[in-house]
Amino acid sequence: MPIHIKNLTIYERNSSKTILDHLDCTINDQQITLIIGKTGAGKSTFLDAISGLIEIDSGFITYDEQPLWGKRRPSKEIILSTGNVFQSPWQQLFARTVDAEFIYSLKVYHLTKEEIEKRITSTLVQVGLPQTVRNDSTLTLSEGQKRRVALGSTFATEPKWLFLDEPTSGLDSNGAQRIVNYLLEQKKRITGGIIIVTHDLDTFLPVADQVIVMQDGHIVAQMQPVELCAHPDVLLSADIGYPHYIELIQSLRQFGLPVPLEILSAKDMATWLLMNAIGIAHNHHIEEGEKKLHGEIQRGSKEISSLALPEEQLEHLAMRLDPRAKWLIYIMFSFGIFYQSDWIGLIFPALLTTGAVVISRVSYRKIGTVTKPFLFLIGISFLLSGLQFGHQPSLFHVGEVGFNFSNGLVTLLSLSKILLIMILGGLLSATTSPLQVKRSLEQPLSRLPMLRVPVEAFSLATMLIFRFIPIIFRETNRFSKITRARAKHYTKQGTITFTDIVALIIPLLLSVLQLGSDLVLAMESRGYQRIGMERTSSTHLHMKREDYIALCIGLLSFVFLLLAR
Repeated sequence: MPIHIKNLTIYERNSSKTILDHLDCTINDQQITLIIGKTGAGKSTFLDAISGLIEIDSGFITYDEQPLWGKRRPSKEIILSTGNVFQSPWQQLFARTVDAEFIYSLKVYHLTKEEIEKRITSTLVQVGLPQTVRNDSTLTLSEGQKRRVALGSTFATEPKWLFLDEPTSGLDSNGAQRIVNYLLEQKKRITGGIIIVTHDLDTFLPVADQVIVMQDGHIVAQMQPVELCAHPDVLLSADIGYPHYIELIQSLRQFGLPVPLEILSAKDMATWLLMNAIGIAHNHHIEEGEKKLHGEIQRGSKEISSLALPEEQLEHLAMRLDPRAKWLIYIMFSFGIFYQSDWIGLIFPALLTTGAVVISRVSYRKIGTVTKPFLFLIGISFLLSGLQFGHQPSLFHVGEVGFNFSNGLVTLLSLSKILLIMILGGLLSATTSPLQVKRSLEQPLSRLPMLRVPVEAFSLATMLIFRFIPIIFRETNRFSKITRARAKHYTKQGTITFTDIVALIIPLLLSVLQLGSDLVLAMESRGYQRIGMERTSSTHLHMKREDYIALCIGLLSFVFLLLAR
């Protein structure tokens, strides 16, 4: 049951940026396949695509010649034959007990109670957990036990294809070896194959059957581990770097020791050294090799981790404006919008908001993500506020229930003002980096020492809140994907169904609470609990001509809004 990928292309949503670009490959069954590449190469997106968790823009994916995708949704038969284990799998647990976790994963298969019982019992043995843990709360388990429960709940579905994303992340060497042992056992049981996205080549390369190397959304190589070790420059060209044992092999060859490049693990290399190195070492000049060893070129992936915004966005006017100017314009617009008392007065603010959306170049999808729930609330509020009971004047009447359109419009007007301010606030957040927010608050407040307020702590907290909001959206999407994979039902990417909420809300809340705890610890570790601490800053804001022009336009608009009321 091999997986065939032909001309697979995926674009970033609401953007022309290509994440996966015309991929072609075959992933054979009865094998462990690694997908490797530096961060941002497209590995996880590739895994999600072949799992049916995200839509593809063009190309084909087939399982044993059967298409993964139908007209609008993936094949239910194929999805039921797959199992996914995500990064930090212990975070995906939500049920009250360990038993309930297994039952949630198994219920979609419509098994008998006897079969469910059999699978839970055997899987717990397989992952090394005692049967007594079945009635324990998942919240009371250790991290290692949670990881085993998460793995076990996937293994219990007996998938033909098993997909894992960084399964050894955060594990020590003993834990990583246990994962390898589990997977080798699974390989004997399943009729499909195992696909692993990983950076941990030292752990998985020795047990892999084939390796797919990715770079910038392309497959640059697909080969067996022996071939990869014989041609390790493929790893350097993809900015991955060598596994530790290959680095050691290369260093020993610099000494003059003819260590075979086909050695696949540190254990095999140690065995070879014990058998061959003593006799060989006397026949080579070690001093010359030492010089070569110490002169080895530094290498490794060069990954940029920065708070800075993308360069192409920095060219936009909305990005270049001083954050203090944007804050003042936002405040003036907000007051002007709230000041309006009728629909005619709201026309100009609506036009201003539309113009701000166009100028900012913020994705309409991002705006829609924030506003869709509020639009739903507006609709419900409009209907409820217009309802009337009894024989009162209304637009129409059905028995004792009527609807007064005028009352509904009053509520609609008030909530529409809030909607416009919400959109403007979203634009402010999207076009202002957290560091700019921090400096825009620090500079004005630092000139008011008589207030005796912890300016540094206040500005840092505001910056982190700005960063916290998109993190919550990201975590929601992540847990939604996990829920869809476990429940084996398809929903459009970026949407959350009512059935998702039950399995999503507890992991999401725990994740958000952990993020909040990390935020507090970060502030305390920086000494922000003390008032009056002065710190130097790497950035200083300066108002430019375009900022003053924008402020003037904002002020004139504000005056017009007051007069237009």
